[in-house]
Amino acid sequence: MIITRVAATNAFKYGKLEINDIPARGVIAVSGDNESGKSSLGEVICFALFGKTFSLDEGDLEKAIRWGEHNCALTVGFAVEEDEYEVFRFLDEERKLGARLTRKGEEEPLVTGMQQVTDKVVELVGFDFEEFLETFYLAQREIIKPHPHSDALKSIAGLSVLERVGEDLENENDDEGADAEELQQRISEIGAELAELNIEDGFLGQLEGELSNREQGVDKVESARRNLESAADDYREALEEGGGGGGFTTFLKLLMLLLAIAAGVAWFLATQQGASGPGQQIASLLQEKGIEAHMLLLAAGGAGVLFVIFWLLGNSAKARAAKHKPLADALAGRVRKAREIGDAAEGDNGERLERFAERLGAGLATMEEVDEVVEAEQKRLAEEVEREKEKLANLQQAQKDEKARIAQADTLKQEKQGLDAKIAEIAHNAKVREASRMLLKGASEHVVKRFNGDLREFAARTLPLFTGNRYEHLRIEEDLNVRVFSNKKRDFMDLAEISAGTQRQIMLALRLALSRELAATAVKGRQFMFLDEPFAFFDQTRTRDTLKVLLDISDKVTQIWVVNQEFPSDQEFALHLVCEDEDSELVYPAGGATESA
Repeated sequence: MIITRVAATNAFKYGKLEINDIPARGVIAVSGDNESGKSSLGEVICFALFGKTFSLDEGDLEKAIRWGEHNCALTVGFAVEEDEYEVFRFLDEERKLGARLTRKGEEEPLVTGMQQVTDKVVELVGFDFEEFLETFYLAQREIIKPHPHSDALKSIAGLSVLERVGEDLENENDDEGADAEELQQRISEIGAELAELNIEDGFLGQLEGELSNREQGVDKVESARRNLESAADDYREALEEGGGGGGFTTFLKLLMLLLAIAAGVAWFLATQQGASGPGQQIASLLQEKGIEAHMLLLAAGGAGVLFVIFWLLGNSAKARAAKHKPLADALAGRVRKAREIGDAAEGDNGERLERFAERLGAGLATMEEVDEVVEAEQKRLAEEVEREKEKLANLQQAQKDEKARIAQADTLKQEKQGLDAKIAEIAHNAKVREASRMLLKGASEHVVKRFNGDLREFAARTLPLFTGNRYEHLRIEEDLNVRVFSNKKRDFMDLAEISAGTQRQIMLALRLALSRELAATAVKGRQFMFLDEPFAFFDQTRTRDTLKVLLDISDKVTQIWVVNQEFPSDQEFALHLVCEDEDSELVYPAGGATESA
């Protein structure tokens, strides 16, 4: 970046400042007494480019306004390679700020806003405010306050990027270490959850086996109930079709036979002449009742006839019973089968059912008895089915719960596997980062050695010149502490061991060396420097020699502003600006008019 124009109104010391046609190459001398505005010229440039100066931070910006005025405006034109730009900033006493950056020849600004303009300037020129202060801009008060540990110095040396990478690696290690602790905590929680689930191997299979058995048990009870009902229906239907009462017929047959015998014997005894004893008693009884003896004979005959009828009927019933015997046996078998289910075989109920089965087999069970027993067993079996179904439902729920527990355990195990994999990945990443940090350490050592080599080469030419040959070599330690080699002591010394005047001379040499490095590594195109009172404690000879050296700093550092109270009278400059103590205006070329900002 080369400064092409500087203009300001009511800024710092100046009511009016305008410098045009600034040479792009050579030394630009700025001379004048104390408090004449020499340093203000540098602050105008610095404020216009970056929105602040070394002496004004963001809380003191209103101090840039000239005493007694209400606002200020600053304009700086600069060139980067083949492009030219103009940056304008405005500030009033109420801290209203404005800024714009415009490409030369274009009306529409590239960006507006204080910070936006600063960011764009940094993007264009290749360095930021801190790096500018540490290299190309040397304020008078700063030359006796070196900052060897500054971020800018690290950036110029090439250590900033390495340090940021190292910090990023360390932060990543910290972050992933914290993540690993959280993951490990979660793994512990998963272990506790798995322990609480307490999944037993084979328990689900055992439940499924019990479930299968219970389903078969339900089928068995329902089958027994259906079979009993079917056998009872078949037996009942057969009895209804063929009639029944075989047992009652046998009873009547026996009754009629006894009546026939009794009536015949009574007739015989009552009709015998000279009957005595029972016969006489029977005859007397008949006579009392008015019953003729032959009526006993008729009764005997009638009972005999009924006996024959019932005997015939009995034979028919036996035939039917023989015919129904398979159905009766089948029903008896179903009754016995039902006894095997539940608690039917226990106590009196089991014995009752067995007697009923035997009566069925003998053909003695009545229809009412069949209905009663079958109905009772049907009810009992239905209740047994409900009990079995309830047990089956409990087993099904237990199976469902166990499957859910197993699924939950599988999910937890999969989560744990994922967490274990992440922890392993974190451990691997930590090893890679540790290896990277070791490489970075080696790279940093190499960068410091290279940087020291470059500084030594340039300092070997400038230090003897600035210090009257008392010091020849500069060295920057790994911690970026600056040390110089004393020809008198034949050893390297810290800056704190050296007088303030010599420190200024050494820091100037260091600043020039750093400027050379930054110009070579980061700057786009040619670059300017602004040195404010760099020759304090320099005699005329060293001042002349230093001015010669300035133009040899770098092929890229071609425009060098030098502020000093006075310069050797025979020294020639590309431009010499003289500041007057009582004059608040500085205009070059003389008679020029300040353009409207």
